[in-house]
Formats: sequence, structure tokens, C-alpha cells
Amino acid sequence: MGNGAGVNRVYFSSVEFAITRHNHLKDFMLVVSIVIGVGGCWFAYIQNRYSKEHMKKMMKDLEGLHRAEQSLHDLQERLQKAQEEHRSVEVEKVHLEKKLQDEISIAKQEAHRLRELREGTENELSRQKYAEQELEQVRMALKNAEKELESHCSWAAPEALQKWLQLTHEVEVQYYNIKKQNAEKQLLVAKEGAEKIKKKRNTLFGTFHVAHSSSLDDVDHKILTAK
Repeated sequence: MGNGAGVNRVYFSSVEFAITRHNHLKDFMLVVSIVIGVGGCWFAYIQNRYSKEHMKKMMKDLEGLHRAEQSLHDLQERLQKAQEEHRSVEVEKVHLEKKLQDEISIAKQEAHRLRELREGTENELSRQKYAEQELEQVRMALKNAEKELESHCSWAAPEALQKWLQLTHEVEVQYYNIKKQNAEKQLLVAKEGAEKIKKKRNTLFGTFHVAHSSSLDDVDHKILTAK
């Protein structure tokens, strides 16, 4: 009887130990399952967050790429427009230079014609008249060229305007020399007239004749003209 009770205790102790061991194993498996579940959820959360951030960054990159493409397109349009304007300016420049060259050529021809008329005449008044016409012709052409240049850009101004100024200066010098020569001749004639009047005054009848003649007026007129 005592042996049977001992066997039963051993048996129940073994069963109890087995049950306890089984419960511990179940608890361990449960803990492992919970840890795996929590780890899986955390990994899924991290992956989802990373995917969203990556997608957001990719969208920003796409927007930046789109803006860059638009900027490149705008730049190409501005470049094309600038090239067209440059070609237009070049064509207009060539046209303006040709127009100014034609005007210079016409003015030179007219000035040459007037110079030939001036050099071919012996009359001092006619020579001065032709010189004035020559100078007026060149000045008008220069004024027209300046107005033409003012209405355009300044790129064509230096060379063409320099030619006009040079031509105007040459004609003005010629005109000044002619007027100077005429003035010197007028002064010489006036001086000779004054000498003649002075000689006539040495006689009684000469003084009376000079007082009632137009010689004094002629001399005064020649002096004023010479001035």
C-alpha cells in the first residue's frame, strides 16, 4: 500500500512536471509570436514610412525636373528671339549703312559739281554763292544723317558720322578760305578807293566833288562787305 502511494506520487509529479514544462513552452512560443508580430508591424511601419518619404522625395525631384525643363524651354525661346532680333538688327544696320553711304555719295557728287562751277567762274560773288550752296548741301546731308542715326541704335554712328563730319569740315574750310579771299580783295579795293579820295581832297574842286559823290558810300559799303 505504501509502495502504491509512492508510485502514484512519482507518476503525478512526472505528469505535473510535464504539464508545467508544456505550459512554459507555450508561454515561450506565445512570447516569441508576440515579438515576431510586433517586429513585423514595426518593420512594416518603417517600410511604409520610408516608402512615403522616398515617394515624396521622388515627387519633388520630378517637380524640379519639370521646372528645369520649363526653364530650358523658356531660355531656348529667349535665345531664339535674341538671335532673330540680332539678325534683324544686322540687316537694319547694313541697310542704314548703305543708305548713309548712298547719301554721302550723292552729297559728294553735288558738292563736286558745285566746286567745279565755283572753280570755273571768275566772278567772286558767284564763287561765294556756289561755295555757300556746297556748304549748305553738305550740312543738310549731315543733319539728315544725324536724324537717321538718332532714330536707330548707335552701332552705325561712328564711321558714317565721321565721314560726314570730315566732309563738312573740308567744305567749311574751303568756304572760309573763299570768304577770306573775297574779304581781303574787298579791303584792298576799299583801301585803294580811300587813297584815291584822299588824293582828290588835296584840291579845292576835288574836295567839293568828293563831298557830293558816292565814292564815300562805295568805300563804306566795301568795308562793311569785307567785314
